Amino acid sequence: MRCLWLIGLLFSFLPAQAQPSCDALFERAQQALESFQPREADSAATAAMRATLQRARACYAARPVFDSTAANQFAQTYGLDVQVLWETGHPDEAAALTEAFLDGPYLRADSAGVRYMLEWRAFILDLRGDYEAASRTWTLLLDYMPSASPAKRTELWLKLATNYSLLGWWDDALAIYQSVQQELGSLPELSPDLRAHLVQTFRNEANLRLQQRHLPGNLDRALVAAREAVRNIRAGESSREQHNQAFAYITLANAFLAHDQPDSALVAARGATDLAGRLERPTPSAEIASWEAVGRVLVRQERYPEARAAFERALAISNEMN
Repeated sequence: MRCLWLIGLLFSFLPAQAQPSCDALFERAQQALESFQPREADSAATAAMRATLQRARACYAARPVFDSTAANQFAQTYGLDVQVLWETGHPDEAAALTEAFLDGPYLRADSAGVRYMLEWRAFILDLRGDYEAASRTWTLLLDYMPSASPAKRTELWLKLATNYSLLGWWDDALAIYQSVQQELGSLPELSPDLRAHLVQTFRNEANLRLQQRHLPGNLDRALVAAREAVRNIRAGESSREQHNQAFAYITLANAFLAHDQPDSALVAARGATDLAGRLERPTPSAEIASWEAVGRVLVRQERYPEARAAFERALAISNEMN
């Protein structure tokens, strides 16, 4: 009898031991997400994937202590769930789940986990057009990233400056662009990512000053900034770099137009079409914008048939890419 009791005791532990681990549940959900399609919003597969994420989340939450890997994966069970909710047309539920994590007791001391969810909050607020709340979140996120790479911190500063621009806080946005330019300009060497950010700061500064061309000195400063954007371009092979470069030339064309220099503007606009034409589709925005810039310059020159051809080219690309 004692032997049977011991065997029964042994078997009583097997179901618990046979349960998948938290990491296994998380990995299973990640694999399911790789083949996830937003059109599967109401499918059984999507429901099963969300259920697996929730099981993994409950499993991690039951742990008395997290190491850094488990802490980040726990945060990602929220983040991946938010992604599925957002992409399947449930933005309110996605926002609520984001706030549930950030307002809860979890991972308050874990900067990586909090950072991951703060990025989700800022992303949702940006897409909803709540730029003031998004700006507060980007600022908070920067506080959680003191040891982040220069490229990542610069990326966040640029997002914050973009929000300030959308809010009409142009002086604050310009202050960020000039601070980033000074910081990056002091470095002995720039990685491709940092150089792309530097080009973007000059381009964004020029665009802001062109929007405020009525203020004394802004037209001249816009042209200086646009020239600096182009001057800092280096030959790049990636579509991202070429996309950035094409828009730098478009900004320069706009600055020349604002100075009533259409010939120089046309040279810059055609430089943009050359760069944009090398982009791998489906990323046609630079190509469309560059042909539109050529058309605007040709209109200023009263070369209307050529302008029409340029606009038709932009429209054809737009229609082709739907």
